[in-house]
Amino acid sequence: MSRKYDEARRKSGRLASHRIRTMLDSVTRQSKKASRRLHQRQGHSVIKAFKSLISKYDPSGPQDPYGKRLELHPLEQFEEKEGHLHQLHFESLPLLEDKIASLMQSLDPTRLRKEPVLALKLISDIQSGLDQTLESIQSAIYIICPKPQATLPDRTNDQHLKDFKEFRVDGLHNSFINNLMKEIIVMFRLSYRLLQQLKLSTKEYKYRTHVTGTRKLIFKHGLSSCFVIRSIIDWIEKSEFDMIRTCWPEQTHLIDSRLDQLLRIINRKPDSSEGHTENAVTPSKQVTDLTKSIVPIVKLSRLFLKKLSAGGINQKLLPMYTGMRSDQVDSLFFLAEAIRLSIEKLISILMTADTVYGVYHYCSELKRIASMLEERFHSSLFLLSFHLFPAIIQHQDAFPNQDYLKTWFTTWVDQFSWAIQNLEVACQYYQDHRS
Repeated sequence: MSRKYDEARRKSGRLASHRIRTMLDSVTRQSKKASRRLHQRQGHSVIKAFKSLISKYDPSGPQDPYGKRLELHPLEQFEEKEGHLHQLHFESLPLLEDKIASLMQSLDPTRLRKEPVLALKLISDIQSGLDQTLESIQSAIYIICPKPQATLPDRTNDQHLKDFKEFRVDGLHNSFINNLMKEIIVMFRLSYRLLQQLKLSTKEYKYRTHVTGTRKLIFKHGLSSCFVIRSIIDWIEKSEFDMIRTCWPEQTHLIDSRLDQLLRIINRKPDSSEGHTENAVTPSKQVTDLTKSIVPIVKLSRLFLKKLSAGGINQKLLPMYTGMRSDQVDSLFFLAEAIRLSIEKLISILMTADTVYGVYHYCSELKRIASMLEERFHSSLFLLSFHLFPAIIQHQDAFPNQDYLKTWFTTWVDQFSWAIQNLEVACQYYQDHRS
């Protein structure tokens, strides 16, 4: 009896233990489900906040969040602009960069899996800070640089506005709207998709998951956002002429490539970059002669830009503002591009000159483009001589010879005019000797 009783007790104990384990497993499963639902609800709230930020600040959304213009009295307007520009420069933009960097770090899949409550709470706090910072920037945009209105005559009557010339504020507006906010909005979209892929949402993610790839894209657009923020701060701090020559190095590099192309024509080497080297036709003597006349024009154009580049004139010598209007600043800003386009037109004509029409047929167009290029340089040099050079030569240490710049550019003008005349003479020769 005792043995049977002991066996019954052991069996009963095993059954009780099994029931307890089953109950504990059930409780654990229920607890995990409850925790998962809690994490999903918390994650869903964070996802909604990202979508709310997108709706509120996306420049390509149904309503333009940056197109509002505030009408103020001129004196009030200037004071308001100064205050908001200072805040944007020293507070809002640096704070936005910090918030974006924090958001990138907080979207760590490993931590979101291990500590979802704490990780999501951190992201939510960062979202609140981003909202406040972006709202502050939005208010500044309304006042400092609202959406440009091309119909207004502001660009021809703003030489006295310094930081608030249309050229400056339009550049600020475009950098913020077309560069910065587009990067930030993409980052926000990727952020909530990462949470969906990690199943931290009440809704099922219906697309293919790629957590690692999404995380890399978040960092890519986050870093791009930080880079644009620094470039906007740099734009605010730049002198007017530094702004003008922002794109000159890129255009000068392209002009270098066009010069190489011209030298290949002279040396009768087909351009292999065009992908049809075997069928390329060796240029005629007329085309080669005209090309030789164009090369000095290209070299002198490049020299002009390099002389006025950061390496040619130290930015420490530059005045913060000039007396130029925005339309005049625009003309200098696009000078390097205009030069490059004119050179490309000349090359295009040379490449097609050996046709049934004959070289003489294209000479008038070559002379016209060269003349327009010369006029562009003359008008640009007039603006520089009147508004920039006097401020630069005041620095005795940099220019002990006060006539240095005047002498240098006078010599350059003489050489450029001579180069243009040589091209015109060559063109006239082939027009007079048609064959």
